[in-house]
Formats: sequence, structure tokens, C-alpha cells
Amino acid sequence: AVKGPTGRTFAYWHIKPAVAHHQSVGLHQLLGHIEAPWGHVHFAESLGQRFYDPLRPGALSPFVDVGNPTVSKIMFRSGKADLDPKLVFGTVTICCIAFDTTPIAVPPPWAHMPVTPVLIRYRIVRFGKAVVPWRIGVDLRKFRQPDAFHVVFGPETRQNHPNKPGLYCYNLAHDWNSTAFPNDRYNLEVQAADVHGNTASSTL
Repeated sequence: AVKGPTGRTFAYWHIKPAVAHHQSVGLHQLLGHIEAPWGHVHFAESLGQRFYDPLRPGALSPFVDVGNPTVSKIMFRSGKADLDPKLVFGTVTICCIAFDTTPIAVPPPWAHMPVTPVLIRYRIVRFGKAVVPWRIGVDLRKFRQPDAFHVVFGPETRQNHPNKPGLYCYNLAHDWNSTAFPNDRYNLEVQAADVHGNTASSTL
């Protein structure tokens, strides 16, 4: 960990240090090895007891992200079962699979791994008019408690592992009551955004 003059601290987690405390290091110098069984490393930025997203706009200048996330699948679920979108009835969960890609190429064994968007929202449209306006389904701009994992993520979610890309399924709305709307054909639109404001949408 490195603490700056303003009290802001930068640290790598899940690594076994290869350098000594207070040792000066050079560009590209080995800092440590990833600890088992984590298989990954975190770069953390904090001030006091509050953590910040190090990839937020302006934080790691001149870092730029111009790529868009992807919404690859939208689902209605009852319990663990996916529903036919033409036969949605009763109280259901609205889910989606979405991911982002890193703007800078990552070397193996972490190459081509998906990462999470920070904001996913949805709306429901009928005859071109929104009957459910844009609502935030998942907001990862705020740090969450570990016990919220299964509230945010669907059961098939798995994190990235070396040479094994993860999968990110999100619960956008729990206990959504479809009976509040008359039987008809609707469009469910889902939009994913990254921390730099790049967006992508998909419609079911």
C-alpha cells in the first residue's frame, strides 16, 4: 500500500509482496505474486474508510475508455426457470446477461475476459410509449456489502479465473408484478453503461 500526502491510499490486494516496505520501485518492476486461491488481484483506492473506483473519469489520466458494454441476453424468470417472453404472467424477476470489455489489451491468462458494467437500467414500452419509465436495476457505482451478492447477481454468475472467462447475470427487478398491466405485446429495453458513460442497449 502507498499513502499519498492527502491521505489517499493505493493498494494491491491478494498478492504476496516481492518488495520490502518503503522500498522504491521502478516502472514495470515486479511487486508481488498473486496469492492462492484468489487467482486475481484488486487495485484499491481509499480515503479514510471510504473506497473509490480508480477507473472513474479523471482518476487515472490519461486513461480513456471509448468501448461500449454488451447486453447479450434478457430474460424473465419465475424462480430459477426462464419464461417464454410471449407468455409472461404473474410475479416474475427481470434478468439480463451483460458485460464490458477492457479498453487496454490484457495478457494471458486474463486475456479477453469480461468485466462488469457499472449501471444497468430497464424500461417497458407499449406502442412506442414507456409504460414503465427507465428504472435502475443494478448500480455498481456504490460499494455493496458481500451479503448483497445474490440480490444483484443471478445464480449462474461466475467470476473470471485464469483462462476461464466469467459470466455476469444481473437481477434487474425482483417480484415484478406483470398483472399490473393489460395483456398485450410489450418491449423490454435494457441499457448497460460503463463508468465513462459509454452505453449499449438491447430489446426483448
